[in-house]
Amino acid sequence: MRTKPVSVLLALLMFGMTVPYARADIQGDLAKVRRNYSKKDQLEENVRICERIIASDGASVAQRREAFELLYRTYERLQKGAKAQEAVRRMRGTLADDPPAVRTSILLEAELLRNRMRKPEEAVELLRGYAAAEANPADGRAEAYAKLVQILRDGGQYGAAMEAGAKAVELRGDDEFVTRCLKETQEAAYRGELWDRCAEVLVRLLKPTYTKQMDDRDRTGMRERYGEVLSKGGRHEQAVAAYRGFERDAADPQQAQRWALLTGDAHSAGGDHKAALAAYERVFTEYPGCSFHWYDAQGRIVEELIAKGEYAEALGAARILLDAAWDRTRIVEAVQQMARLLKAVDGNVARANEFIAYQRYGPAGKDGKAGTDDDPKDVLTGTAYPRQPAREEAFAAAREAAGDDVEGAQHRARTFTYSGQPEQALRHYMDAFLRAPARDFQSAGYDLIVIGARAVRGHAVGLEAFFDFVNHGPSGEDGKPGTEDDLKDPFEALLK
Repeated sequence: MRTKPVSVLLALLMFGMTVPYARADIQGDLAKVRRNYSKKDQLEENVRICERIIASDGASVAQRREAFELLYRTYERLQKGAKAQEAVRRMRGTLADDPPAVRTSILLEAELLRNRMRKPEEAVELLRGYAAAEANPADGRAEAYAKLVQILRDGGQYGAAMEAGAKAVELRGDDEFVTRCLKETQEAAYRGELWDRCAEVLVRLLKPTYTKQMDDRDRTGMRERYGEVLSKGGRHEQAVAAYRGFERDAADPQQAQRWALLTGDAHSAGGDHKAALAAYERVFTEYPGCSFHWYDAQGRIVEELIAKGEYAEALGAARILLDAAWDRTRIVEAVQQMARLLKAVDGNVARANEFIAYQRYGPAGKDGKAGTDDDPKDVLTGTAYPRQPAREEAFAAAREAAGDDVEGAQHRARTFTYSGQPEQALRHYMDAFLRAPARDFQSAGYDLIVIGARAVRGHAVGLEAFFDFVNHGPSGEDGKPGTEDDLKDPFEALLK
């Protein structure tokens, strides 16, 4: 094969002839722009490459369409809104006979107007004009209506957003798109407090055709939302029925507990406190092998008893909640709630103040010296925990079923905590700590002290001594017995 000499090629170039820009080379340049999209020092080069592709007679329509879109994205990265808008408008003009290019340019410009240029009204006008034109492809019009749902919703035009959503799913019926659009539409109804209309959308969205398009988190969220809007709309019995159905279909006890909690919430919202209490108690009695939602359920029981005006019963339930609290925030909240309930039971603040002082300073009082006048009394001494026969029966079976390992010991401890038996709970927290492998030392030791020991002592003052003993043992920090830093076992008196 004969080849032209270099001198001939140079001569041709001098007279304006160019080496063709092959489609394969164009594809390689597009890939290069995509790779360098996030590199700031390559953005100007990306613009040059995109403009060359757009101007090339050798580029296919698809390649030019992608070059326009990458040009838009690059100008977006450069924060040049006017240039980005110019790029998509050129795309629409240059590729007017290519429906995908027109659709893409409309959606990109609407995105730009809404987000970068803060002109949502112009975005709405642009999208409505495209969507209303029946000559445009149905799938493109549907995407425009779907985008309208978001913009109108964020602008507080909830009814109009829902109308746009309805038109979107009329025009395009594939399951993934319909699922996405229905989720946006129900969100518009929810924000607009259009409870009945929101429920209608969710009824459709929760059909198996669409729920299988969601991940577990989304699916659960939409189901929770459905019960919530029914309840907010005053349809409490329907909310209860929905939650009970979800509970029956739950994949595991933790999920089932959540539905039982929400069932109680729906009863409570409807003013049926007795049914609410029964639902919350089921979190323990029907799922005694899973403790994930016990704290939430116990807290709701306290609130429900308060709503009924049964302050003495609420005080007992709150005491269990205080024992079970595992961090500073929850402990403080539980102490404050106990003080409020003591005031409600007594009709005065004497015991409430004494209780707060005991929690704050311990039995030695503010001066830290036992036997002085400022020593507060433990006002709960002699006060029995509430009797809960059904819960205790379920817990007894759960203890038998729990494994002979760390997790089993911890679960047994929790069953005793939530049945008002802190001394027994402490023994099992200790058992869990002694069994714990190295990776669980810290968490098992923390539960032993902050939940187990604190509940038996009735306050958190002086827990440092327990942490020191767990960390260093009886020989203290220096590790030598018989020296000044030797530690007394603070658990000994509690485990008698």
